[in-house]
Amino acid sequence: MLYFGRLYVEKGMDALDEVKALGVRMVKRELDEVFTRSPYYRYIMKAIATLGKARWRNIMDYVMAQTGRRLANATISRDLKNLVKMGFIERQGDEYRIIDPMVRYAMLGEY
Repeated sequence: MLYFGRLYVEKGMDALDEVKALGVRMVKRELDEVFTRSPYYRYIMKAIATLGKARWRNIMDYVMAQTGRRLANATISRDLKNLVKMGFIERQGDEYRIIDPMVRYAMLGEY
């Protein structure tokens, strides 16, 4: 916030774009590392980011369409649970959503 405040004084509203770009770079580094842990995390996150909120079936359909492979239900369930444990997504009833708006913004723009 201090960085944004200083930039805002110097650049006005352009500071917001600069801070968002910096945030996306930071989030992307973290996501790139997380995505090395499972070949499906990226697709799961992209499905949820694209839809805003996604049901298990929507996520499975998206992952299968992107990979061209039929996956075991347990694989997607395990990866969803892991992403919840890591704090990237949360489950609300029968839907999943990305918790951090900057992570969602990065997923929509960078992946």
